[in-house]
Amino acid sequence: MNKLLRPLPFLLALTLLCILTALLLPITEKAIILASVIFSAYLLATLIHESGHLLAGAWAGLKPKEMIVGPFRIAFTGRSIVLRSNDSWLCFGGTMRFAAPSSNLEEVARKWSWMALGGPAGNLLTALLILLLAPTPYLWAECLLWISFGLAAATLFPLSNGVSHSDGRLFLILYKKSARASLLIAGVILQKDYLSERRPAEWNPRITDTAARLLCDLPERTLEQLAEESELRMFLYYHFADKEQPKEAVEYIQPVSLTKHPSAATPLSRIMIDSLYAVHLLTHSPCSTESRQEAEALVKGLSDREPYSYHKAWAALLSTQGQTEEAARHLTQAQILLHRWFRPFGTYHFELASLSQIQDRLDKASKAAKN
Repeated sequence: MNKLLRPLPFLLALTLLCILTALLLPITEKAIILASVIFSAYLLATLIHESGHLLAGAWAGLKPKEMIVGPFRIAFTGRSIVLRSNDSWLCFGGTMRFAAPSSNLEEVARKWSWMALGGPAGNLLTALLILLLAPTPYLWAECLLWISFGLAAATLFPLSNGVSHSDGRLFLILYKKSARASLLIAGVILQKDYLSERRPAEWNPRITDTAARLLCDLPERTLEQLAEESELRMFLYYHFADKEQPKEAVEYIQPVSLTKHPSAATPLSRIMIDSLYAVHLLTHSPCSTESRQEAEALVKGLSDREPYSYHKAWAALLSTQGQTEEAARHLTQAQILLHRWFRPFGTYHFELASLSQIQDRLDKASKAAKN
């Protein structure tokens, strides 16, 4: 992304533009002031919400890692707090990340459930204090009152889109001791390994084995449950595939790829899973006509919103169809993105091996064409 289009530089430029507009066109001054009041109240309400999660999570015994509020990112590193700029619009609305203090899934689920209520509680408390201390609040306080109340109501209402849940929905799922709660927390814990330098084969064995056993013991999954488990299933695929257990690995992502996502918007994790499954079908012998057709349908339906997965899948498909030049073009793009994005992570080595398989197929096809 262009540096000027990142949240903080963009907002600074927009602020300067608003000041100049108000000076040159006085008629716009009231509208600009109103917009500024609403936006600043929204940022403060978001900060209060995420601070509520922070305080509740710390009280419950979770380890804070990162808070994102609008254009700012706060990293909690040991005993220090580091303020940085937020470079992603995807997290602009506010995010609070924690690390699990142990591998006890039931214990962490209980602590996580109380953390989930901290955000709405912070907003409700803010709205109550404004009502008590300022019965006739000024414009800014009134905006903060209604935004805080609206944010609390929206996050407390038990909503879900399959992959992510509102705070209220998350509390209801995690507070009860259940396999569903354990699987949700297993995904949270494995995400830490996924974002680390450790190879997938070395990820937390207790969590991977427990999650694998829970999934095997559960009955047939609904669309919403499969969508909710998608990231966890992707982590398990990486883990077992890196342990050279491809048959076991593909069983975790196959049910996800064979079903339609319950919401209209396809999340990035689903794009990655479809790509992993298609490439698995195309690069693991034997590759039957049926599996090629299945993989082709998946690849043709892939979105390029996750460009690495998109180019990797197309390179794998075209390499099996004899379209070596086009396959090489997609493979080159995938290799560039791999080195740019994956190098700090343990999955880099697994993905590098996957691209090498496609490269080997293209090299063999090139030699055969010359002969």
